[in-house]
Amino acid sequence: MIGRTASDSTRSTRTGEAGRRPVPIPFDLEAEELAAAFAIANEPSAAAAASVLAGADFYDRQYGRWFETGIQLAGVRHERRRVALVAEAVGVAEEALQRFVDNRPAAWDRSAFFARRVRDTARRRRVMTLAAEVYNRVAEGPADELRVLISDILDELEALAIGLPADPSPANATVGLAQ
Repeated sequence: MIGRTASDSTRSTRTGEAGRRPVPIPFDLEAEELAAAFAIANEPSAAAAASVLAGADFYDRQYGRWFETGIQLAGVRHERRRVALVAEAVGVAEEALQRFVDNRPAAWDRSAFFARRVRDTARRRRVMTLAAEVYNRVAEGPADELRVLISDILDELEALAIGLPADPSPANATVGLAQ
C-alpha cells in the first residue's frame, strides 16, 4: 500500500535461456499487506498470525520487517501506540504507517487467514528455489545432495497440500531467488 502498485505482485525471475519465458515468483501482495497491518495494529491478531508465519516468509522484506516488529510488541494493546512504536523501530513516518494500518478490514479474526496465505506463497517460493537448486546441481552435484533437495521439495509440497504450519528452522529458510 505504501508506495506499492498492483503490478508489484507479478514480479518474475530473470529469463535464463534464450526463448524461455520468465517464471512468475509466487507473491501475494494483498495477504502480505494485511498480515503486516493486523500484526502492527492488534496484539491478539499478531499472536494469531505469529503462530503460523514468520517475517522471513514475506516476499516483500519491508512487510516482513513490519510484521516481525508488530509481533514483538506483546503487552502493548493500544493501536495508536503500537503504530507509533513500529514506525519508530522501522524508520517510517507514523502518519503513513497509520494510513497503511487503517486500510485493513475491520474483522480481526481474519489475521490468521492472511498469515496462512503468506505462508503458503512462501512455501511455493521455497519449492521453486529448491527445484532450481536441483536443476543447477544435476550435472555436477553428488546424488546424495540431490536426494536431500528432492526430499525437501516433497516435504514442502506435502505441507502445502495438507496445510501444515511453517517450519521455522534455519535449514528451511527461503534462499537464493533473484529479486
